[in-house]
Amino acid sequence: MDRDAFQLRLLMPIRVSRARTAIIESDPFRFCRNADDAPAELPIARVHDSLADLQRRRAAERTLCGAPPALAYQRAYLFWLDVDYTPRHRKPQMMGGVAGRASIARRLSLAWWRLLVLGKLLGIGQRVAFGQWRYQLLPPHGQLSRLRMLPATSLLSRAAEPEVPRAARR
Repeated sequence: MDRDAFQLRLLMPIRVSRARTAIIESDPFRFCRNADDAPAELPIARVHDSLADLQRRRAAERTLCGAPPALAYQRAYLFWLDVDYTPRHRKPQMMGGVAGRASIARRLSLAWWRLLVLGKLLGIGQRVAFGQWRYQLLPPHGQLSRLRMLPATSLLSRAAEPEVPRAARR
């Protein structure tokens, strides 16, 4: 993938706290709602902070890359998406976040690319216990270079298919 530009596609809404200086009395909402609230380096910084915290808790040697580089959106379609969940025997809870995609043009070092890919594979960031922080890294045009892998099916589900002869089911 071209390291000078990339597209970040958020597969699940992410809930990212706004900077304390961005929270004003007339708008006390604590979370980023769109590209205006979320600077381009904020998601990368959250992945970095989460990996640093994981290393700290595991008493591992810190090998991360320092402060995130200054980034800017080329194009961004980010919006707030309300998602709810229902804990067992309780009323539904709101758990929305920012969803969408953003194109970012900036050459990142190899260390930052490794961090982003690791974060993508681990699904690490804020509030991952709720399934947030699933994202894809795409080339600038937004198309995947490989075909999507389909999920495997179990032998049991294949045996239940109508085209399987009865003799094979015994």
